[in-house]
Amino acid sequence: VEKSKSNSGRSRFFNIIGREGNRGRVYFTSFKGTPKWQVAVVCYDKEVYGKLKSMRRNIGLLMLVGILVLILIVNRYVKNSRNLQIVNMEKERISSELRIAHDIQRQMLPTNFPQHDEIDAYGMLLPAREVGGDLFDFFLRDEKLVFCIGDVSGKGVPSAMVMAVIHSMFRMASAHENNPARIMQNINEASCEGNDSNMFVTLFIGILDLPTGRLRYCNAGH
Repeated sequence: VEKSKSNSGRSRFFNIIGREGNRGRVYFTSFKGTPKWQVAVVCYDKEVYGKLKSMRRNIGLLMLVGILVLILIVNRYVKNSRNLQIVNMEKERISSELRIAHDIQRQMLPTNFPQHDEIDAYGMLLPAREVGGDLFDFFLRDEKLVFCIGDVSGKGVPSAMVMAVIHSMFRMASAHENNPARIMQNINEASCEGNDSNMFVTLFIGILDLPTGRLRYCNAGH
């Protein structure tokens, strides 16, 4: 027995230490009258507070798990936000490059339309996407209107790249040639070299002699 203490009224208790060092209390009270009965109850701290300690440990573990889950959620959110920011920056970069490619493709096509008493010529390109594979070109040379209209297979950037190549080939091949078939043959032979992707172009080439009104043309599937 450590020490005797008393509460208000007839109930009292003693602090005790058991044989195995377990602390506890002995609560007892006396009844009035004869015989004088006393009732005592022994309560060890291990028995009284054991479940409370277990609950406290379980609550602590749950709180720790909750904090870990919260950290994982915040980390995943930050990571996803960073990835989304990178994706948006990449999309903006691609969009910017496509806008530049659109302007370059538009500048490749005729913007100064020939002024002549015999003809009126005008053209406009409206691609389905930012860039496309449609093409046209025309210019006046030696009282002749040299023109072409074509369409590259597919859509988007690959078709636009092939379109730029075909447009350049047409300009070079028709600079001094008046035979549409020879122009088409030169373009065909040059475009088939190294064409591993098997992309093709339908193309119409015409040369209109303005003084006579005679039209010579070659149609390659357009």
